[in-house]
Amino acid sequence: MIMSKQTRQLKVYSKAFLHATLYHRRYVLVPQIILQGQWLQEIGFLKGGTVDVAFEEGRIVVTPAATPQ
Repeated sequence: MIMSKQTRQLKVYSKAFLHATLYHRRYVLVPQIILQGQWLQEIGFLKGGTVDVAFEEGRIVVTPAATPQ
């Protein structure tokens, strides 16, 4: 199946992350983006595979890794 939709609009969620030191424990909210769906497999992201993530100001590029790690 070939996808006709070339862009997706996703939500950036907040996730609580426990930051612990020897003397302090606190939760910090960090941003989280969830990518899921059959469309990922349709464009080459296979279950169990790895990805390469590149980023720059205002842009994230995710590609299937060339070689499994």
